[in-house]
This record gives sequence, C-alpha cells and structure tokens, in this order.
Amino acid sequence: MPEDDLFRVMNKVEEPSDDDDEEVYDYENVIVNKLKTPDLRERQVIKELLEDVERIKALKSGVSKESAVEGIESDFMPYLLYDRKTLRDCILVMLERLGLIERFKIDKEKLHHLVRDVSRHMKRVPYHNFTHVFNIVHMCFIIIRKTNIREYLDDVDILSCMIGALGHDLDHPGFNNVYFQKLRHPIALKFNDQGILENYHSYMLTKLLSDPKNDILSGLSPEEK
Repeated sequence: MPEDDLFRVMNKVEEPSDDDDEEVYDYENVIVNKLKTPDLRERQVIKELLEDVERIKALKSGVSKESAVEGIESDFMPYLLYDRKTLRDCILVMLERLGLIERFKIDKEKLHHLVRDVSRHMKRVPYHNFTHVFNIVHMCFIIIRKTNIREYLDDVDILSCMIGALGHDLDHPGFNNVYFQKLRHPIALKFNDQGILENYHSYMLTKLLSDPKNDILSGLSPEEK
C-alpha cells in the first residue's frame, strides 16, 4: 500500500485544500463538529462555544497582519483572532527575528512554501489544527527570545526546535494512538503500535523537507543536517 494512502484508506481523509487566498479560522470548525454531535450533554458546551466564537468574530474585525506582527513578542498573543495566512506570515517573521534565515542562508521562497505546505496538511479538527501549531512555534520563539537558553544551545539546535515545533503534529487526524491501535489501522501496523502518531508526524515532516520546493536546509553542513 502506498504510504500516502495510509490515512485515507480508513478515514476517507480529504486532499488538503490550498487556502492561500482564504480567511480560514480553525476555531470556527469546532462549532461545526459539535453541532454534529447528538449527545444531549454537548448542548451547553455548544452554547458556550457559540458565544465565544461570536465574541472572537467581533474582536477580529479590528485586527490586521500588522497588529499580528506587532504582537509576536507578547506572551499573550491572541492567536484566535488571526486566520491561517496571517499566522503563516508571522512564522516567517519569527524565524527572521531569531536570525536563522541569515545564519543558515535559508531561501525565503522555500521557507514560505514549507510553511504553506504544513498549513495545508493540518486538518480543521477541534484542537490539533494549524492554530495549535502556531501556538507551539510561538511559545518556542518566546522562550528563546526571553530567556538565556541560547547560552546553552547552538544555532542549529534553535533551528531544530523551531522546525520541530512547526511539524510536531503534522497531518494530525484528530484521533489518538489508542484509536488507531484498536482499529488495527495500517498506520499503526507500519509503526508496530509504537508512538504511532508521533512517528507519523515525524515521517510527514521529513517528507515535506525532502521536497526540493521546501528544502530550507540546503545551507547547512552535512554535520548540521
């Protein structure tokens, strides 16, 4: 079985859509999923989520890409106010501010393509979506910027941290390891029930980085790679 078909076989996963020109907000899909749940216990949760979404929608009308970039240095950046495209742009800014683009001679066009590909492969599930990816990337950025951690880590370690954060949940389906193990899913069999999703995320990230359009590591030495 082709590796690309592992998830689609059992879960009918749709091909990732190119949302470059769309205002995609991951949190809005939480409501869509909850409304499909017939469980009566979910009704109060749905009501509260609807109220939150309406409040966030009202707030996001007053933000812009510029305000997002300005907020990057804040521990409390309001991620939910920004669509995927804005968050992607902010990731590029973070890598530039850390000096990684210059230090490793990273091709900006390839970096943009990689971040876009990661975004396209993040499903609009309630939690493990691209907004969550950005959250983790941003918190790594904040720790690097606001602590003395660079006294203990080399630049290649910092680059590894940021790339790892970007791909740590790549193509997450919204189900956990136990689900795939009990289902005897091909992806569980491939990794022998060991760190099923963790190994899959790592595989997907390596696969994206191997695409010539995403090859941001060409400026590294063999030892650094």
